[in-house]
Amino acid sequence: MRKSESRRRDAAAEVSHKLMTPITAIKGYAEALCCPAGLSPAQRLRFARIIEKNADRLTRFVEDRLALGFESGGRRTNARGILLRTLVCELVPGLLPVARRKAISISVEVPPGLAVRFDRVRLVQVLQELCGNALRYSRGKGRIVIAARVEGVSALVSVRDTGVGLAAEDPGLAVVKAVLSGQGCRVRAQSTEGKGSSFSFTLPLGV
Repeated sequence: MRKSESRRRDAAAEVSHKLMTPITAIKGYAEALCCPAGLSPAQRLRFARIIEKNADRLTRFVEDRLALGFESGGRRTNARGILLRTLVCELVPGLLPVARRKAISISVEVPPGLAVRFDRVRLVQVLQELCGNALRYSRGKGRIVIAARVEGVSALVSVRDTGVGLAAEDPGLAVVKAVLSGQGCRVRAQSTEGKGSSFSFTLPLGV
């Protein structure tokens, strides 16, 4: 019970962090722009772009929270054919700075030519959240595997890690489940404390 309570506090702290970090940045740089004396045009432009970037972060955060309220079939999507390996390989470079710092290897085990049909923006969101969690909960010298295979009329996609185990109350994981379940995808999460986590889901095949 204490462990569950601790995880709930950690989840609440993460939500607070994701809200307050961009809000603090927006407020600070907005105040600087209100008193622009001594700022060069280049500095003002840089501050404005920082505000815009953090506003985008807040927008995505709110959209993620709203995704939790959508029921199956109740939200519009822009489903289209996606070459899964190509998409995954486009995402991996963004993970490498943290992975290298923690000495974590990332493997892609997705066959070339495997195409799925899904909303590209949402699929990127799902994979980024799962890979981000895998990095966050992995110890140094660990391993993350992004894999996929054909299973009947679907593709079975998985993200596995050798980390410390993922909290069931993780807010990002709740969003991932809502996005996938809302589109009729089967979702499965397994986590063993001290041994790692595996998150798998199905996607419809497509071209």
